[in-house]
Amino acid sequence: MTTMAPDVGALVEYGQNGLRTGPGEYRVTGWLCTAEKPVYDSSDLVDQMMEEILAEEEAERHPHDPRRRNLRFCLRAEATHVALYGICGAIAPIEEVKVTGTVEWSQEDIAAARERAIQHGRAKALLL
Repeated sequence: MTTMAPDVGALVEYGQNGLRTGPGEYRVTGWLCTAEKPVYDSSDLVDQMMEEILAEEEAERHPHDPRRRNLRFCLRAEATHVALYGICGAIAPIEEVKVTGTVEWSQEDIAAARERAIQHGRAKALLL
């Protein structure tokens, strides 16, 4: 059974805080899943070059965290990871976060933040 990703505005604990004295505390800002890699024609020289260029760019963007290289925004039902915001940002697999509450925002503000996340998800925007 797949765990449903926490909703936008959920407060979660993930990893450790910067001082390593307790869990890191974040709020969920969006949902992420694996991006499909483009399929290139291996017999076409231009396609081969594009594949090499994209592989190099991915490695340069996230040299220390290969898990981030192929993520894109998605809808909540598709999510395998969540985008988090706290003192700094983080990306976490949904099974590694613990929901502790909800932000103390108005329902309108939470709905607006959720709508932004849905728009990113529908656009399938790549995580850069």
